[in-house]
Amino acid sequence: MEYSAHLLPEGGYRMVPRLFTDGMIVIGDAAALCYTNGLTQEGMNLAITSGFLAAATVIEAFDKGDFSGRQLSGYERRLQESFVLKDMKTFKRTTDLMHSDRLFSVYPGLVGTIMEQIFRSDGKPRKKIGPIAWQTLKVQ
Repeated sequence: MEYSAHLLPEGGYRMVPRLFTDGMIVIGDAAALCYTNGLTQEGMNLAITSGFLAAATVIEAFDKGDFSGRQLSGYERRLQESFVLKDMKTFKRTTDLMHSDRLFSVYPGLVGTIMEQIFRSDGKPRKKIGPIAWQTLKVQ
């Protein structure tokens, strides 16, 4: 039997630090390249892609013999052009949503009530989903 726990950067796009400086590029979790989209935690794909983009930047810097921040800034440009920072920007406010108590208490109850009414078999004619959902939401 095995157990493992890992800390994840939770701040999303707002937590991303400066990604480069003279002689250094920050990638993956160290760069806080991790976010939640409300359903899943995204991070592994961002870390791998940031590693590839960092490698391309370092190879270019090596070929030019220049590891200055100016040269390494190409890494951030590559991240901005890729899905990595675009997705992080898209979901930058989701972290705020995840701190809503309603998300884990009220909303699951509403969904459960709606689903119970949709699938109830009590010998009465069924209603359409829209009116069931609307009535449930009005009661809350």
